Amino acid sequence: AFVVPEYCQDLYGRASIISKRVWKEIETLQIALRYMNSGIEIIEGIENKNLELERLLNMGKFIRNFVITGINAKKWHTLKVKFDHEQDEDEVSKILDQMVELLTFERANAEDTIEYVELDSRLGWEPNMDYLTSKWHLEWKMRLVDFVIGREIAGYRKNLNLKNREYTLFRD
Repeated sequence: AFVVPEYCQDLYGRASIISKRVWKEIETLQIALRYMNSGIEIIEGIENKNLELERLLNMGKFIRNFVITGINAKKWHTLKVKFDHEQDEDEVSKILDQMVELLTFERANAEDTIEYVELDSRLGWEPNMDYLTSKWHLEWKMRLVDFVIGREIAGYRKNLNLKNREYTLFRD
């Protein structure tokens, strides 16, 4: 017998189906992103900002980038699901292109975030789970993105032209 644990947010039937929920979550985060950008624009427009306003602006930019990461993570999930189930090689190639585009955008977002955490090391710290964001963590994330693009996705691309290959499940 096979044991296949289900790693999902089931909550004993009380959770909505992620394939339906994720799109609403993306939409909601995009609304939050618009509000964050609007707030940043307002603060940037203030002349002669004091130290508190500068810190607020820095925190707003950090939160904006955090929201962008949330959107990107959910979009990544949808692309991974498509990738895992798509059989047409041309469609798989398009999905891989979208994955690279998304990862490249998220890498730039991580790089942009470094200056905000360097100005205020408290940003991104969550004491209950001992989670923090620092230059080191963001650079690690950027290296991981480079690895996924350069090794994993490149490997998938190498194996795309499978139409004319013969496969056997068992060898004699």
